[in-house]
Amino acid sequence: MNEVNSSCPSNLVRNTHIVWSCPGARGRTHFYHEPGESFDISIPPGVTDFEAHLTAATSGTQVELTDTATGTNLLGEQGFVNDSVRSTSWGNLTLVFSGGLSRQSWLQWKGAVSDYLSLRVQTDYDHANPNSALHFHTIIMNYSFGSINPCIDSQPAGCLPFDRA
Repeated sequence: MNEVNSSCPSNLVRNTHIVWSCPGARGRTHFYHEPGESFDISIPPGVTDFEAHLTAATSGTQVELTDTATGTNLLGEQGFVNDSVRSTSWGNLTLVFSGGLSRQSWLQWKGAVSDYLSLRVQTDYDHANPNSALHFHTIIMNYSFGSINPCIDSQPAGCLPFDRA
């Protein structure tokens, strides 16, 4: 597993927050968003043993994990794993979650993903601070994942061909 993996091969350019390399990786990424905005991270099939720790500058950050093929919400307020149910099995995955509407969230799965998943992070307004709508929110995500199988090493997910035109 690479200690930090945020680069693509020399003929490709990074187009996502995480480069999904075959041997697995760990790293840190930052998100800057206006209150009320969300962002999605696409997780390709074959990713194993994913873990993420998210720390937000303000409370009210929500995390959801969805199977994009079926629309099934696996993790989050309406998911199989939520504030009340912290761990469950789904297919060949064991999911664990801690967080909710807080400044810190942690999620983990053991096993290999069979379809694309979407990790959505939604920022909220800090209703106790009316000026929060005027400021961008910072979210830091430390992550790690195991190998990807099957592996297409020539173009890792998260990299696209570079065109100077």
